[in-house]
Amino acid sequence: MSDAQIREKLARIYARPPAEWPRQLDQEFPGDPVMRSQALLWLHAERNGPEVEGAPPSLGDVADERYELSLRLDSGATASVWKAFDRRLGRHVAIKVFPPFDESDALEQVLAEARAASDVISEHVVRVLDVQYGDGRPYIVMEYLEGAPLARHFETHRPFPLGFLARLALEALSALEAAHAQ
Repeated sequence: MSDAQIREKLARIYARPPAEWPRQLDQEFPGDPVMRSQALLWLHAERNGPEVEGAPPSLGDVADERYELSLRLDSGATASVWKAFDRRLGRHVAIKVFPPFDESDALEQVLAEARAASDVISEHVVRVLDVQYGDGRPYIVMEYLEGAPLARHFETHRPFPLGFLARLALEALSALEAAHAQ
């Protein structure tokens, strides 16, 4: 199935009421639970939109007391990632914040993502510390790593030394190996 065909199917599903999305996804993508899961997250994010600018989102009273969100690090199709300070542990963390979901299927997908990621033990994979649901939105708390995005390195360093590219490829393969070992 081409990207254009997938986009066309998702546009048709998006036009329907959100309560019908899981059933429609089952019909459009039978036998592909990963596609259904990702599509459901995308549909909710498209409807509610991840924060891309402005003040950090609220995570609920308890989490807002514990975590101080300070800087949006990135934003994608289904979530935004924020640098935060964990007041209880006295350290910085990264928090992946999803838009508000009111469907258990979408919430279950976020939990499944967090569980799968937390099982991977590798120096090349960010550790998941917690997953919570507050103020109507799920969020995943992860370790925060200092540094610049790899894309910025690629923008400023050309040509790329072969040894550097080989090291990146080996690190990515090591992370994939750890993920598939679970």
